[in-house]
Amino acid sequence: RPNPTRPNPTRPNPTRPNPESPKNPTRSKPAASSTSVVINEVLANATKDNEEFVEIMNTGKDDVNVTGWKLFNKKEGKPQKDADGDGGKEDNNANENVYEFGGSKCKNTSSIAAGSKLLLVKGEECSFTFDLKRRDSLTLQSSNGSLVDRVSWTKSDALSDISYGRLPDGEGQFNLSQMTPGEVNKALEAEEALLAEPKPKRRKPRTEPRSP
Repeated sequence: RPNPTRPNPTRPNPTRPNPESPKNPTRSKPAASSTSVVINEVLANATKDNEEFVEIMNTGKDDVNVTGWKLFNKKEGKPQKDADGDGGKEDNNANENVYEFGGSKCKNTSSIAAGSKLLLVKGEECSFTFDLKRRDSLTLQSSNGSLVDRVSWTKSDALSDISYGRLPDGEGQFNLSQMTPGEVNKALEAEEALLAEPKPKRRKPRTEPRSP
């Protein structure tokens, strides 16, 4: 499976956060409609060989300026109860789970070209740092606070090194999919799909009460 930190060199690389990259000379238009930009693929359960990532795609025909947009996995501004585990009062650290696009040091995340993808790998420079849990959600919000896209998943959707992505790529519903950071989303192979099927729960044998 491809490693999200190393996209396949035989295919065009997606836009990736790079503070040293020159500013895109193409003048991007403000988002007239939020429907052209979508959360396209999420890897929420990565093993030690990979990193969690989020892929954002511009499915439209025009570049979209995403400066000031936000990506977060909980309600923005809501304090997290005892986040530091000290048993004290609520910690108002809501911004720790909010990633903001653009900025003077991360100009390469300020716009997404038409038909292109922006790959955010957890922990990389100019990317998000919060954890994605196996039962979680992601919200993409524009600079004026309007909802752009949102996806939620459960434990059965967050299997080890298996993505949760749109099929067909960029437009379909979310399904378990191959890990394809920056590339076209692909359905699971037959063997992978078989392994991903939920296993039936084992019932504990009933024990009859002992007779006196």
